[in-house]
Amino acid sequence: YIFNRSSSGSWSQQQKIVANDRANNDNFGKTVSISGGCIVAGAAQEDEDAGGTNTFEGAGSAYVFKISASGTWSQEQKLVNSDRASADLFGTSCAVSGPNIIIGALFEDEDASGGNTVNLAGSTYIFNRNAVTYSSGSWTGGSGASNEPTSADTGKSLIISNGSATLTENVEVANLTVASGATLTVPAN
Repeated sequence: YIFNRSSSGSWSQQQKIVANDRANNDNFGKTVSISGGCIVAGAAQEDEDAGGTNTFEGAGSAYVFKISASGTWSQEQKLVNSDRASADLFGTSCAVSGPNIIIGALFEDEDASGGNTVNLAGSTYIFNRNAVTYSSGSWTGGSGASNEPTSADTGKSLIISNGSATLTENVEVANLTVASGATLTVPAN
């Protein structure tokens, strides 16, 4: 639900948004981030890829909504991780700031190069805005997973602002390890 604050200070509902392909138990909206005219909503239990054809139970997704000149919000794109698998929970956390979106996948297992499987280690995916839609960022593979012990919870919570991302857990992005609470500079397009 999107609310606007009037000049008198009172709040009123502007619109309700839902995923175009919504289904039972997707958990759409459990995590939401807004920046300017962009909303990102996670759906960590969602099953289908962006095209709706490749199904993995609980792989997860995130939805990008943009506001029109008339003030109406509409779905612009569905984001999924490039190495998606069942139970990744992509969309557990999300953050947006300017041209950057970061999505956490709480139970994703592989590191940034797609190897070094660590059970339930988690990953964080970075997307940068191009002229038309959001596309995977300049990081190798567009993702990173920590080399932490089982259940490290990488990607559980994140914050992005002015091109820097703060991660609440350790994360490795393109072989660059960033410690918990540290800041990772995200390149602008």
